[in-house]
Amino acid sequence: MKKVRNVIVAIIVLLIIIIIGKILYNKMQPENMRVKMKAVIVKVNENSMLVTTDTKNTNGLMNIGFADDGNIGYKQGQEILIYYNGMIDSMFPGLIGKPGKIKIKKEKSNIEIAESILRYAYSSINNVSIEISELTNKGITLKITDTNELKFVFANSYKIEKEIKNPNYTGGSGYKIGEDTTNSTAAYVRTRIRIYI
Repeated sequence: MKKVRNVIVAIIVLLIIIIIGKILYNKMQPENMRVKMKAVIVKVNENSMLVTTDTKNTNGLMNIGFADDGNIGYKQGQEILIYYNGMIDSMFPGLIGKPGKIKIKKEKSNIEIAESILRYAYSSINNVSIEISELTNKGITLKITDTNELKFVFANSYKIEKEIKNPNYTGGSGYKIGEDTTNSTAAYVRTRIRIYI
């Protein structure tokens, strides 16, 4: 019985020593090295990289600034371990501005990055142009050119609004749009074409 009690006391003392050691170790670490997170690199930019912790959808996307050693050969698909202070800016994608260290764990992660994530990273609305070929009171013909490698996702709906006289316009707020021109005055609702992309 005495031996069992001594073993239990020894285990409790050992656990206390481990806990105290862990607390002291964390306190001695620089602030930007206290938390670590595993991620997969999606895209490497000039001063940062886009990584994901959730390879199924864009929920886990984050921009990560480089650590002091800069870009040490990061590339898409690498599995990395990011040491940082635990703070992630809550914008989208999340942001870890200056991690303490980034360590490459695997040159090629076993985790495949979803197409929706790659499309977010590599497709841009700036590479899509829309030209109106024909506009009538019954419809519109558009020419859409997308030069993205992964095509940009957009809807194909549109709305045409007819210009009409507004007999209730008093010069107050709500109806005047921009400056008066030969085609649009404060007394009219202007013609608009809305293309939802």
